[in-house]
Amino acid sequence: MPTATRYSPDSRIFCSDVGEHRHIVSCRRGRAGRPGPLRFHCTLALALCAAFTVVAACTSKPAGPPPIEKNSKLSIDSYFPLTQKSRWTYRVQELRKGFDYLNRVRVFGPKHFPPLDREVIEVEESYSSNASGVFLLEEQEPVIYFVDGGYLNRMFLTHQAGKLIATSGSGDSRFLPEVIVPGSGWESDSQALRVGGELGFKVTNRHAVVIEEDPITVPAGTFENCIRIDTFSTQGPGSGSGDEELAFYYSDWYAPKVGLIRTQQWDDVEHERERTRIELLDFDVPATEPAKDARADQDLDHGAADRQPDS
Repeated sequence: MPTATRYSPDSRIFCSDVGEHRHIVSCRRGRAGRPGPLRFHCTLALALCAAFTVVAACTSKPAGPPPIEKNSKLSIDSYFPLTQKSRWTYRVQELRKGFDYLNRVRVFGPKHFPPLDREVIEVEESYSSNASGVFLLEEQEPVIYFVDGGYLNRMFLTHQAGKLIATSGSGDSRFLPEVIVPGSGWESDSQALRVGGELGFKVTNRHAVVIEEDPITVPAGTFENCIRIDTFSTQGPGSGSGDEELAFYYSDWYAPKVGLIRTQQWDDVEHERERTRIELLDFDVPATEPAKDARADQDLDHGAADRQPDS
């Protein structure tokens, strides 16, 4: 992105120039050179007309960005930017459990990850208590993103003997397509805490891309031209969750040049029993530029003990 995108709430009034209006009005003059009633009423009418024109011009809203076309091909880099030093803060509300907490996400940048022998983008997610949270201390979780087979994949890492490893982590294969096409869909799998194929569980997801026609408002602001990805997830027999099949329904909203701004999860297809809501509180997405390694003298698997916050 050529310029930085930083949310700063403000209000602006846009006024357009009022064009010159020429009126030819024939009015009789009254006695002693004073304007007669007709002249007075004509003058008053012109004044009211001009005032109305100015007010209408100043109160009219500027045209927003053009809507997304149904056959558009949208870049994942715009709707899910992973620009180095980007930051997002989310409020996570566990509505069924009655508590909430903060989720902070920051991007360190590109890195070679030896366990996978590929280039990845290193991200860190941290969790801390809000007013009614459950975290005694802030917890960090390293994450990597990489493209494979036309899809962005996500993998949560774990620490072992001072190194970051992927074998005992969780992940989302085919997390998002590189090119997002409204009206399209795809399937993906999620794994959580799978260790040697014995523990954890697997979730199957079906996604559909929808154009969000209305602006979406969250604590970080109001965003237009969003896309919504609706997901139906099943976690059934053989996935590590027992003999009962569980189903969940998600909607994720993404804003251009910002990324994820809202997530809602429901227990039912009618969306009457909401379980979780995630909303963007603030963000900072720097301009797209040739990435420089935030920690160039380290390999990703050397551990994260000496990470320093970006200035």
